[in-house]
Amino acid sequence: MGYETLVLILAILLGVAWLTTTGRRGQRLMQEQGVRARCIDDMVNFIEEASASGTEAIDVGRFFFLMSFNLIGNLMFSKDLLDPKSERGAKFFHHAGKVMELSGKPNMADFLPILRRLDPQGIRRKTQFHVERAFEIAGWFIRERLEVESMENGLIEEKKKDYLDVLLEFRGDGVEEPSRFSPRTINVVVFEMFIAGTDTTTSTLEWAMAELLHNPGTLKKVKDELRSAINPEKKLEEKDVEKLPYLKAVVKETLRLHPPLPFLVPHMSMDSCKMLGYYIPKETQILVNVWAIGRDPKTWDEPLVFKPERFLETHKADFKGQHFEFIPFGSGRRMCPAMPLASRVLPLALGSLLHTFDWVLADGIKPEEMDMTERMGITLKKAVPLKAIPKRYEGYRVGK
Repeated sequence: MGYETLVLILAILLGVAWLTTTGRRGQRLMQEQGVRARCIDDMVNFIEEASASGTEAIDVGRFFFLMSFNLIGNLMFSKDLLDPKSERGAKFFHHAGKVMELSGKPNMADFLPILRRLDPQGIRRKTQFHVERAFEIAGWFIRERLEVESMENGLIEEKKKDYLDVLLEFRGDGVEEPSRFSPRTINVVVFEMFIAGTDTTTSTLEWAMAELLHNPGTLKKVKDELRSAINPEKKLEEKDVEKLPYLKAVVKETLRLHPPLPFLVPHMSMDSCKMLGYYIPKETQILVNVWAIGRDPKTWDEPLVFKPERFLETHKADFKGQHFEFIPFGSGRRMCPAMPLASRVLPLALGSLLHTFDWVLADGIKPEEMDMTERMGITLKKAVPLKAIPKRYEGYRVGK
């Protein structure tokens, strides 16, 4: 599927069909607030069950993945797709991660086109294998949804449209846009939305938890803020996040130090041009190194130190693309279309785990002994998955 076709589809899903104006975009996000809350509540319950009520260590990133996958599943199909014991979920998690890892791996064939057919590093072959496996799982979810709708045809008078409905019902002019989307195109879009939506969210939240456990003083500050601003006997709600500036600063600092897409999505020059004395030919692939921008000592004091306070004091920047020293979601017409959704999910998911549980590193590891090595791919992941023991905070009561 070509780039322009994908842009058109994303515009239909995220810009035209529902979200033509800022007001409608906000309205749609508000309508989906209950879905976000339920997926995060389920994650909290999954974690408590898996940890045997605070006695077993868990793979923290795995549960962020489940939450993200079910959130995308509800937006696409209006239903949860996975639970912690799901075999399909584990397989998709594995294959999706491999796709992102291989896609960001340096490939000699990118620099020497004559080697593309030979695939000397086997990157294309391996990527194709994992794409096909993940593609099969995404296709299974679509077929299951269509079969259910076929059986329920006529039994449900009115149902709120989800993203799959929009794709299935789309009719274009057949000139500047397709007359309709083929089953394969729909399958590709669903696959890409799951890949993009789950991997970036999972890696960001895992890095946030890792940095907090690596910096106990920062962890104490955000927990103190949560427990002074929010009744300890009640769960954290989306509306509460505005009362938690330090929590939001933690999310920003995580995005600065560990941007989910260290080079953003590849861009291409539409025409030849000159910039800063350099000639850039038409159709040159362009990568923006936001990882390096976020660590530039000319802009950031102590750039390698995890210090959320900077966003409350010296750098009151947001990530909406207007402050070019901090663009984890990109900027301009090609910035991440899911940024408004991410800005709601990230602080609520992170805050919910910190509000509900006290966290202890697994295997007796001390904070200063944590392995904070990065694994570079299209997404920036921890080389060593974060393992920790969640113990329910004594002041928190279920169901309040």
